[in-house]
Amino acid sequence: MTYYRWRQEYGRLKSDQAKLRREKLLSPARRRACVERAREAFGVSERFACRVLSQHRSTQRKIARTPDDEAALTADIIAVALQYGR
Repeated sequence: MTYYRWRQEYGRLKSDQAKLRREKLLSPARRRACVERAREAFGVSERFACRVLSQHRSTQRKIARTPDDEAALTADIIAVALQYGR
């Protein structure tokens, strides 16, 4: 993105407004947190908050689980990366 395009899009915004505008809700965990904040802030139902934020309700209710061997796998990957570099 060039400076002029950035200035045109974000130049008149305050820093906190620009940050909110650039932040994307990509991961389901971030979307779940956003729906929960909307529910607490505005006192709306889960159904309404999910509809407004384009979050499927089954994704909202799903509990994130990590595999049991995730920590060991991560440690092995880091060890190999340290040994061989890129």
